[in-house]
Amino acid sequence: MPLILRRRAALVGAASLLFACSDSTPPNAANDHVEATVGPSGATVVTPSGAAGVQIPAGTLTQTVTVSVAQIATPSTPATGPLPTNLKQYGPFYEIETSPNVQFADSVRVGVCQVTDPSSRYYAPEAEHAKLKLAHTVGATVEILKPVPVNDFLRCTGVSASVDQSGWRGTLSRLLGGAHVSVAYAAHGGLGGKVKSFSPFGAVLDACGDTAALAFGVTASGSIVRTDCELLNTGPAPVSGDIFRFSLASQSIFRATTTGGTELQLRVEQIASQPSDGDKIAEVVVPRLDYFIIPAGNYSMSIHNRSTANATDNIPYTLGIQTVAAITGCPANLSQQTYIYPGIVYDGSVATDDCPTTVQGLFGDNYWITMVPTSTYQISASANIGLRIELVLCCAGITPPVRFASSGPGTVSMTYQPPSAGLYVLNVIGNTLSAPVGPYTLRVTKQ
Repeated sequence: MPLILRRRAALVGAASLLFACSDSTPPNAANDHVEATVGPSGATVVTPSGAAGVQIPAGTLTQTVTVSVAQIATPSTPATGPLPTNLKQYGPFYEIETSPNVQFADSVRVGVCQVTDPSSRYYAPEAEHAKLKLAHTVGATVEILKPVPVNDFLRCTGVSASVDQSGWRGTLSRLLGGAHVSVAYAAHGGLGGKVKSFSPFGAVLDACGDTAALAFGVTASGSIVRTDCELLNTGPAPVSGDIFRFSLASQSIFRATTTGGTELQLRVEQIASQPSDGDKIAEVVVPRLDYFIIPAGNYSMSIHNRSTANATDNIPYTLGIQTVAAITGCPANLSQQTYIYPGIVYDGSVATDDCPTTVQGLFGDNYWITMVPTSTYQISASANIGLRIELVLCCAGITPPVRFASSGPGTVSMTYQPPSAGLYVLNVIGNTLSAPVGPYTLRVTKQ
């Protein structure tokens, strides 16, 4: 990383504010950098321009380290940067590091200003300002930080990107020539966040924070582009997508209909304060028509591409959800599926138009459920006819049930904790030739 021509400042106590200033260094020039020695008493270290810095509270460090804050080059193409993301990026960008390298609790504040001249190619459009957040490199991806105030140690005036030819010299000449610069853009507080490690930092457009409400009976449309929200939990590599949210006051039955290129997938999950694989309900290839039976709660649907490495960009899609009274029949060739989520109590019925089973004259319903090893699932079905319930691991060819239970009229139940995460098919089957059809009540919970 380019950490050259560093200036060195000495630590002067626990509450010290360290600026490496020089009359010969113009604000925000390419050599906007500082080095400082910081120990257990903590310090605030800020670059000569005041456009970037870090505040390390007392007690954070257990040893003395050298803290470096150095501006790094902004790419010549606007809205791009050095962070490993397809999200839009806005400079200036700074590398922050310690020597030796240390990790710490997330009490360390980092702040970076953004370009303040509206005439600059690298100035973020006005419509995007509210969506900008500070981000930094963590491993092979980026962490978008929860905003915290940093205007107590930043000085965000006359800020430019390191490659911006209309930077400080252009701004200075305009000021000397009497040109007007709007006060609204001349200064702001910059972006900040708390971190556990240092790396390159810069502003990104947080497309993930721009979710839209999805209403039943209304079809949403859009296009997936590389600068959409990065969804990190959909596979081994980040993917880009649009996120919609909806809430259910009570258990609901609905269908979701999508159109678009087969490069796209629809993901449905419950919104949780601590997201996990157990929140996922479904992830299916577009275009599809699938059914859902899910309990009250807050949910999201995302349309995303299969990989950011996909050569196809700007992929159009539509997404609509519609409530239905009941789900009947057997989907031909599994062209549609019914997904369920723990917490449901559903009144279904075994009928002759349901899916046939391996026993002539017996029929059943198929439900698809995502299971994770961190939960134990309880499944039961009650009816006035004999029932058999089967749990089959999906998509591994013809496989026998991993769990099954059967009984005459009454309740049949099973408990299962999967050895690994997977998609399962839950079959509810009429179990007697003398009375093969009839209503039943299905209950699914997890602990």
